[in-house]
Amino acid sequence: MADRPVRQFMDDPNIKWRTQKPDYTKADKEFLSGVTKRHPKGSLERTVEDLVKTWEMEASHKVDLKDWGSVDQNCFTMGVNNQVHYTGHDVAQRGSYNLLITNTPLYDASSETLESSHKLFKTAFNNGFSWEVLEVFSDPPRMAFTWRHWARWTGPYRDHPPSGELLQMFGSAVVEVDGNLKIKSINLYYDPNQILAKLEGKRVAAFNAGEQSTQRHSENKFNEWADYKRGFGHKNGDFWLGLDKMNLLTHQTRNRLRVDLMDGTEIPDTLITVTLPWQQREANMRPRAGDLFRW
Repeated sequence: MADRPVRQFMDDPNIKWRTQKPDYTKADKEFLSGVTKRHPKGSLERTVEDLVKTWEMEASHKVDLKDWGSVDQNCFTMGVNNQVHYTGHDVAQRGSYNLLITNTPLYDASSETLESSHKLFKTAFNNGFSWEVLEVFSDPPRMAFTWRHWARWTGPYRDHPPSGELLQMFGSAVVEVDGNLKIKSINLYYDPNQILAKLEGKRVAAFNAGEQSTQRHSENKFNEWADYKRGFGHKNGDFWLGLDKMNLLTHQTRNRLRVDLMDGTEIPDTLITVTLPWQQREANMRPRAGDLFRW
């Protein structure tokens, strides 16, 4: 199969697999049929894509952290939406699904094991759950990028029959690596409800390809300037992504800012869309109490 993803660290005969060494032939076929960005070999985008795919393979299928070749085993952490951070041992024991899908009423991670969570989504997406890098904005050692996750809903999800439709979600991430391209930390930012709402038959606000939700605000509440730089809150409630992360994601290209207003129906009305080259300037971006919409 030409140009299929490269997952490393699979050939050591001493690796302890959860069940057996995974075969990605079917998954890679689905990936190649649905991918929207074909990054050339040797490009930074392809390097990041293969690195994260290798990490995902290890997190899903290798029992012992000592067998993970994609990470710095002494310091690796995984962060999700600036809420929680996990060690490599956390990921190996509890499973990536249960740690990545947190703080949402549509999925109770506490009631799922690593095995049951994988079975749940593999049953719904029995042809594979593909992932691709869309665009990389910064070089190593801290690589910021956007990504897309997609699958055809072909099997039942809990009591919900499959619709056959294409489900997809978009997000961003910042990966820090060492000099040998071992992952020291991976921080992901995304809304899992983009797919969970579809699986549960709920309505969800639609995002276009490459969009990253940066803020949800429902209270007249103000934080310290350091909080606005770092980020705060919870992705499924009031939150702010953080100016430092927004700068990493947007400083090398022009971007659009979209503001949605929602009432209790959770159906958004787009208030304004602005195209801007993002630049972080503390002097003119300090929040001013009393006017949420003054720039």
